[in-house]
Amino acid sequence: MAKYTIGVMMSQLEGGYQGSLWPGFAEAAEKYGVNLLLLTGKVPGQFDENYYQHEIIYHFAKNQLIDGLIVLSATLSSSLAEEFEDFISQFSHLPMVCIGKPVKGATLLDVDHQAGIYKAVRHLYEVHSRTKIAFMKGMVGHPDSESRYEAYLDTLSELNLDFDPDRVVEGGFTQEGGVKAMETLLARNIEFDAIVCANDEMAIGASARLKDTRFFVPDDISIVGFDNIFDCQLVNPAIATVEQPIYEMGVRCIEVMIEKLDGELVEELETIDTKFLPRASCGCLTTITSDILNNYRASDADDFSDREKFKTKVYEILASSNFTPESKDSFIKCALDIADAPEDRQRYSEFMGCLYAVLDDLEVRLNDIEKTHLMITQLRNLVSLEHSELSDDKIEKYFNYLRASVSEVNSTKNSIITHHFIVNLYRLRSLTADLLSVVDYNDLVKVLTQRYSKELSDEYYVVLYDGEMIHRAGQAWKFPKQSRLLFGFDHGAILNAEKTPVFNTSELLPEEIKNRTRFSYVVMPLFYGNHHFGYVCQSVRTYENDSLYESLRELISGVLWSALLHEKLNKSQDALKSSNARLKRLSITDELTGLKNRRGLLTTAEHHAKICIRRKDQYAVAFIDLDGLKTINDTHGHEQGDNAIKGTARVLKSTFRESDVISRQGGDEFVVLLTGNVTKVELNAIEQRLNNNLEQFNQAHDYPFTLSASIGFSVFDPIDNSVSLDELMKQADAKLYDQKVAKKSSKTH
Repeated sequence: MAKYTIGVMMSQLEGGYQGSLWPGFAEAAEKYGVNLLLLTGKVPGQFDENYYQHEIIYHFAKNQLIDGLIVLSATLSSSLAEEFEDFISQFSHLPMVCIGKPVKGATLLDVDHQAGIYKAVRHLYEVHSRTKIAFMKGMVGHPDSESRYEAYLDTLSELNLDFDPDRVVEGGFTQEGGVKAMETLLARNIEFDAIVCANDEMAIGASARLKDTRFFVPDDISIVGFDNIFDCQLVNPAIATVEQPIYEMGVRCIEVMIEKLDGELVEELETIDTKFLPRASCGCLTTITSDILNNYRASDADDFSDREKFKTKVYEILASSNFTPESKDSFIKCALDIADAPEDRQRYSEFMGCLYAVLDDLEVRLNDIEKTHLMITQLRNLVSLEHSELSDDKIEKYFNYLRASVSEVNSTKNSIITHHFIVNLYRLRSLTADLLSVVDYNDLVKVLTQRYSKELSDEYYVVLYDGEMIHRAGQAWKFPKQSRLLFGFDHGAILNAEKTPVFNTSELLPEEIKNRTRFSYVVMPLFYGNHHFGYVCQSVRTYENDSLYESLRELISGVLWSALLHEKLNKSQDALKSSNARLKRLSITDELTGLKNRRGLLTTAEHHAKICIRRKDQYAVAFIDLDGLKTINDTHGHEQGDNAIKGTARVLKSTFRESDVISRQGGDEFVVLLTGNVTKVELNAIEQRLNNNLEQFNQAHDYPFTLSASIGFSVFDPIDNSVSLDELMKQADAKLYDQKVAKKSSKTH
């Protein structure tokens, strides 16, 4: 189990500055055995109208889960301004390391922005004779942007170059912003021969926009960026830039945080040097290419006769690489073997074997290839000085072989990474196609169980809140108390989420998952619009394409939204069916007694009559009339009249069979459909049973009235099926009337 859990508050994983920074966090966390949580919200208020939905993930830093917090303060504060202080104060209870913007009580890591811009502007002026140098700022108020702009102004002043405010534009630190800012600059129709951009993203965008104009880069306009992101080398021309050691800053942040957590004294400010890298966009060749083309030899000041100095120089070159100390020592040994016998081809092969063994690991960054070339250049210098008997042509022949071999390794490595990305893209596309058919949570789990693989990530956990959450702009966010695991993937094993108990959301994941081993997770919210479903925890791999994480998040969020809509649709359909059934019951049911009404009786009787005709069966209709209902209403009130009606209904239910259909036609009239063949004897028995039940009712209840009813029967003959139900009811009613007359006559006598 890891000693500490370190949280990182950042706005994205994909590309650019942060895409180069987080691998430093991840690899240092693994090296020092600490847990890492990359909490990826968005830059508040910047470019994404739903940023506030993303930033809820930052609230995990409030929990006891995290021991220390690293904050990309310059990035997160860019559009919060004064609100940033209130925002960051929520986490003041934690030891904190910040990058770019000072925060009270936190250690600040920053680069020397001023020196970097100074080197870039001086290079444009002294090497390329550029005098009308424009500047592209980042976001308004961003501390890095402002520092670099101030350095630009100071350098112009020192070089006695004119400052023209019309040569200053804002690009928002994005490629799209760089394109638009360059359009703005061109539209002003002012003269400029170079532009320094406050980051590489904008420089790439500006260069792309100039390709559509009459201006050529670098012939007409030189371009310089800042950061040295990998994309600078993928465009044509390659972007000259000020290199800040982004990856190394990520590593150093973890180291400083561990020092703080261990109780060591840590400086409040640590500044990291920058380096200017000339490339084609300013009008230069790269340092390596220039060395090779110029057949560069060590200057008199470089004393390579001391092999310890050579080893020190190589260690400096490889200091920020991913090579282990063992790999570096092996490199130096093989290199010195070459220096001992530069004409022994076997020693070159041994050197390349060592190189292949190290670079075979995908996690080695592409920057290490460049550092390997620099080391080869130093080795060539050493051989030139120690073996003056060899001609430059012969030495260069050997080292061209080495450089070609390194380039081959680089090409192979690029091919492997490209292949890995394409395969994962296919996997993601296939997973997307399957998820499009998902209609509920069970389907989602089924698809993920069948299709998720270690090639996508070693661990993947989908967590749902206990209940739906709605979050709108301006509302305070609070995590629901409990959550549950919907899906879990752990190094090829599918976890049984149903057997995983509900856990406290503040714990992020169930204890049995977190406590198994050290972890490095990116944590991202799952939401659609204002509806929050939960979050995803995914293990990070530094060689993985950054966009995979966000693509999976968006995909799962969309599927959960679809599942929620489907669930709501099913509930609505069930409610509609229930409502329709209730309306149907009401339409055929007498409200007072709960018996069928006239419509209900006719519906049932019509169906029953068809069956009897087909089977040639009889059925009977009984017409019952509650005696003296008007007198009860007039004498005792309508409430007692209702009691008399309900009492009659209960008596009829106890008199007739369950298969018989009892109905109230309205007022004091009831009709019963007697199913099955009935004889005259059975009808007489029913009449007697009715009278007995009425008598028992009167004895059992102390009502101010005596319940009495008259009854008449009619029988349906299937042979003569022309008689309708209405006719049968009239026949039964006539017999009932005869019974009433007989009752009155008996009372008179």
